[in-house]
Amino acid sequence: MKILEGKRLAAIFAAYAGIFSCYVLVPSMRFYTVIGAAIVLAVFFIHVFFRERPRSFTVRKWILLVLMIASLLVGMLRGAYTVEKTEKTAEALAGGHHAASGYVTEVHYEEPYGSSYAVVLQEIDGKPIEMGAVLTIPYAAGLSRLDGVAFEGEFLLSDGEYALYRKADGIWLDITCEGLQKTEKTEKPFESFFENIRDGIREIFYTRMGDEAAGFATALLTGDRDEVSGATRLAFTRLGISHLLAVSGLHLTIVVGGADVLMRILTVPKKKKNLVLIAVSFFFACVCGLSASILRAAIMLSLYYLSDTLGERSDSVTALFFALFAILFCQPRAVLDVGLWLSFLSTFGILSVMPTLRFSYLEKLPRIPKRMEQFLLASLGMTVSATFFTMPVTYLAFGGLSLVSPITNLVFVPIIQLLLYVLVLATALCWMPVAAPLLFGFAEFLITHTLALAHTASDIKNIYVSLRYPFVLPIILLLVIGILAVLWIKKWHPAVIFAVFFGCIVIFGTSYGIYHWTTSNEAYLYLQTDGKSDAVGIVSEREVMLIDITTGGAFVPTETYRHLADFYECEVDAYVLTHYHRYHANMLRKLSENIKIHRLLMPTPLTENDIKYCEAIVSVLEGHMAIEFYEAGTETVGEMTVALPERRFLKRSEHPVITFSGTMASGGKGFSYLSSSATELDCETEAIVFFGSHGPVAKHIFDAALLDGAELAVFAEKETASFTETERIGGELVFAEEYGGYLRIAFVSDD
Repeated sequence: MKILEGKRLAAIFAAYAGIFSCYVLVPSMRFYTVIGAAIVLAVFFIHVFFRERPRSFTVRKWILLVLMIASLLVGMLRGAYTVEKTEKTAEALAGGHHAASGYVTEVHYEEPYGSSYAVVLQEIDGKPIEMGAVLTIPYAAGLSRLDGVAFEGEFLLSDGEYALYRKADGIWLDITCEGLQKTEKTEKPFESFFENIRDGIREIFYTRMGDEAAGFATALLTGDRDEVSGATRLAFTRLGISHLLAVSGLHLTIVVGGADVLMRILTVPKKKKNLVLIAVSFFFACVCGLSASILRAAIMLSLYYLSDTLGERSDSVTALFFALFAILFCQPRAVLDVGLWLSFLSTFGILSVMPTLRFSYLEKLPRIPKRMEQFLLASLGMTVSATFFTMPVTYLAFGGLSLVSPITNLVFVPIIQLLLYVLVLATALCWMPVAAPLLFGFAEFLITHTLALAHTASDIKNIYVSLRYPFVLPIILLLVIGILAVLWIKKWHPAVIFAVFFGCIVIFGTSYGIYHWTTSNEAYLYLQTDGKSDAVGIVSEREVMLIDITTGGAFVPTETYRHLADFYECEVDAYVLTHYHRYHANMLRKLSENIKIHRLLMPTPLTENDIKYCEAIVSVLEGHMAIEFYEAGTETVGEMTVALPERRFLKRSEHPVITFSGTMASGGKGFSYLSSSATELDCETEAIVFFGSHGPVAKHIFDAALLDGAELAVFAEKETASFTETERIGGELVFAEEYGGYLRIAFVSDD
């Protein structure tokens, strides 16, 4: 194990991980170039490894090193071939209709109107294959995990927001089919064994605690987050503590550490104790589904206990890079796993910085306050180190950062640590008549108040900021270069990294202030349409309003918000419903689980249906955001004043005709929105006019004089434009469908 001393072996593992990652994540890098680079680096590291004491290495050590280098090269070839073959196979299948068979690995959802399943394909068009896919059908098939299926369907490459996560799980295809045939259940004894354990733990929690607390407890102890609400996940993301919901090194360390303390109390011999702890580490990792982040922690802990058993010293950094190498070697697609890179970089940051810091500055404090001071400083140091070392991945994968993360980690990490100990103890003693109710009652109390605190704190505005600003990428590059320089130049103390952190914070804060100061008189308006529904988004002075003119579908408002995020805002201050549809309740519930909405503005219900739909909305959203009702009035969004929709009706339809407008507070251009048939009513228009697609169908020609003062007329669809003589429009004429269904316009105040 002495070969683990120093950082040379870590450098070889790092070279492997870096080259292989570049090959997969940067398509422009060619395969043979990467292999050539790997060989050159291998020769270089062999030279460095033996340069100082070549005679001190025996034949055994030479053989060990040669085998290690050979395994790295074999792993590189195998991983590159596997990923490239999978990618090319998926591309060849995409866009075609194929017959396939396989088995279900996960039920995403199952409703009367449609179902979605994760499946492993074992045969396509009569040829054997091993590839993951998402299968969607238009009804509830009643499938469960490991059920066999056979079907014919349309194959497409996996795309969208979660494509990278799916590929990390081996899912490269999206398949839609009209029907399927259920076949024999696939036998997976190893997976079924640990799945039964997870199901048993879940059943214990749901029997002893309420549904919300049980779902949260299940996520903490088994990694199964299916029953954790989207609102809770969003709250933890905004607070910068989402890692507490994903089973990782923190959770494993607590579980294994507790087992270590217990066996020390029982005076178990060291070798037996260490072997048991290694077994516990991998057993817990298997129960949690062998995710890359938990596997990384299990490998590192096992190396530590193995070194302790053999009486050798293990280097944590080398163990970390070996864990990364082992995971990528055994499962090449893990290179796409964002969770693995966050886990690796946060651990690397902690290992690089924490050993060099002092955690006590008030030497004369009594023992207990001194321990508290050390704990707080150590927790703060770990949070800051992990946050900045993971910044490149956070920038690329999420594009946002919680400003309160250092504080919230100080508050929530100790609570989660205590909760994990309580849950493990409660699960082990669930058969005891007195102890079990007390432990589960205490656990439910902790969970209930922890979630309440998280939801309340996440309601604070602007605690989660965008990293998409144009000045952020240079700061990220400066951060990376600074960290690498400190770690590479031995004369520099690693604690200097905190100076790099502080410098980047100052630069970001200064750039952030200058950017918003120079754009304070600007507002941006975004129109999204799909030909049936519309949405209008407004951004001004860090405030966001999203106006919903839809049938209750999620696509249009979600796309609107996604494009509003291009203006560097990560939440919606006011979501305005212009009218009611029966699908609005379910749509808003899903939307609020992915987007932070602070206020929901709804029109005062007028009909029985309005009242019914309104009550459904309130029932699913009450407590998650402020809900207000409005009549025709005005609402301010930064520099823009918006006249809220006035619901007006035509005699031939019960559907309201929506019209609203916005003007800059200090002058400048304004806009008007006219839904379908609005021109049959008396309307006044601003410089920019949107003709929407939603509402009663237009049946009458309208006078183009309505647009005499318009500088820009935007039609959601050409059918609406056919009701006027567009050649008479004085300003510019635009059809939104020619721009992909969306249009973005900037407004500037006269100031």
